[in-house]
Amino acid sequence: RHTRYISVTGVQTCALPISIAYLESAGVDSNVDFQPRLLLAQLYFENQEFVKVVPLLRQIVEKNPTLPSALSFLVLSYLNLEQPEQAYRLLGNYIAAFPDDFFLHYLLGSVAQDLGTKSNDDNLLKKALGELKKALKLKPDDKQTLHILAVTADQLHKTEQAKAAYQKIISKYPDDDLAQNNFAYMIKIGRASCRERV
Repeated sequence: RHTRYISVTGVQTCALPISIAYLESAGVDSNVDFQPRLLLAQLYFENQEFVKVVPLLRQIVEKNPTLPSALSFLVLSYLNLEQPEQAYRLLGNYIAAFPDDFFLHYLLGSVAQDLGTKSNDDNLLKKALGELKKALKLKPDDKQTLHILAVTADQLHKTEQAKAAYQKIISKYPDDDLAQNNFAYMIKIGRASCRERV
């Protein structure tokens, strides 16, 4: 869910090698102009050369910490390289500069949820829930974010929050079978728990 394909350069796939070769040969000084290097990193990303993306974008982000596109591509490259811990640390270090960036809050929440699930760490899950809520303030009807929030809330035993998220998905996207099934299951489990308490 993290490694969504982003094409911002508009370069056709067949032309990627030519464009990359041109920018590589240009030898642009990163201290003078970061834009050509950012474009080169984006081309590397589209060509799935994620190992080459990382050093280029780390340098750009360190010198220009308020570029959301550079940070997004760097995070996604780490995720494609199966280095979620690096992605999490990077986002944690820079997220404060982007209070209104839906995608970066979504990414941080999503990565935190993955790491928290794998390590059974409630603190990470709580961090995920907070970031996902921030993302939804910026884009309230985003289906993927609502789904991850519902799962995270359920993991933290915040049943009502999870059910509310599923209800919102169902109201906005009535054909979403996953939300309907998960919501129905939570209702069933809740009724069973009530019977057991009685």
